[in-house]
Amino acid sequence: PFGNGIDLTVGLFDTIVGYEVEASASNPNVDRSYGYDLEPFTHTGVLASTSLTDSVNVSFGLANAFDSTGGLHNDTIAGEGNFAYLTGLEVTVPDSMGFLSGSTLYIGYVSGAGAGADNDDEDKLFYVGGSISSPIEGISLGIAYDDREYGSGVADADAVALYAVWDLGEGVSLAGRYDTLDNGSDTKSMWSATLSYSIWDNVLTRLEYNYETGDRDNGDSNAFVCNLYYQF
Repeated sequence: PFGNGIDLTVGLFDTIVGYEVEASASNPNVDRSYGYDLEPFTHTGVLASTSLTDSVNVSFGLANAFDSTGGLHNDTIAGEGNFAYLTGLEVTVPDSMGFLSGSTLYIGYVSGAGAGADNDDEDKLFYVGGSISSPIEGISLGIAYDDREYGSGVADADAVALYAVWDLGEGVSLAGRYDTLDNGSDTKSMWSATLSYSIWDNVLTRLEYNYETGDRDNGDSNAFVCNLYYQF
């Protein structure tokens, strides 16, 4: 009822940071990016979102912990005044910007203690992501950056991912992703190519190839993935 209207989300909800989401079929690729593993997955709390203008949206929330995924993260946090803070800003390019119209830039930040930790030992994640319209019909682009700071003495990590999706028509698309991770002790990269085809309504099949290089512990590796996803 205030301003342009405030949407409230209460309970357990997906995190507000990240290019990829928990539902696999909503992502361009089957295998998740390095950045996805740095991010919290879910939160338990309250989130308020509103539109400041037609092209600017903001959100702010409070949650029990940095991440609510898994039973341990729903336990009481030690210490007093412990909350995770969630903030997000989304800007959409207006129609007057030609082929870039509809592109979005999103900035998000999550800070809070993990389960059983005091807020003096906070985890923090800063995220910047963009979905970019292409002048080439059927092709869309994306970029994501994650910067994770661990409160438990673990070395900080950051990841960058570049996305491209080509809609070939008739339920067929080709998606590519390049992402890299620097976790303080190792720097590695992965190339992913995914061919998607909707055989029937609500049924998505995907064939994917992944190539990872630079992994200090496991060396270079290749993988093929076949994925069948039914949504109802």
